[in-house]
Amino acid sequence: MEKDQFIGLRKIKCVEDNENLITVFYEDGKSEVLSKVMFDVIVSNEACDASKLRDKRCTVIAEQVLMVMRNYGLKINEFPYLSALISTSFEENEKAALAQLWKKWNPTINHCDDVDLITMDRILKEMSNEAQLSPYGTK
Repeated sequence: MEKDQFIGLRKIKCVEDNENLITVFYEDGKSEVLSKVMFDVIVSNEACDASKLRDKRCTVIAEQVLMVMRNYGLKINEFPYLSALISTSFEENEKAALAQLWKKWNPTINHCDDVDLITMDRILKEMSNEAQLSPYGTK
């Protein structure tokens, strides 16, 4: 990279291009994986705040979604149904992905609602490397 590049307020140290996925390594030591199309939309030579970054991300998606809706001739009265369908699908996919993550800690979990406080506590303890205080004052 010749010039400084940013995603939001974070300065990019380097990137790894792996087909359609870009791994971005930031100067603060953190990293994230982005699609190439999103990376190309949000990378900039100037830092920007979280609101502007969100606008960059969402505006291009909204444009694409509206073009698909127009190409299919979506009727105005179908939009609320489509919106609800997308939201429900998104929520179900999120729950399924979270359940898979929970299963790494407790193989008996089939749904996020099955998570117990013992599993949550084990995760928090491992993440912080410190015992979590119970609300009752014991470790």
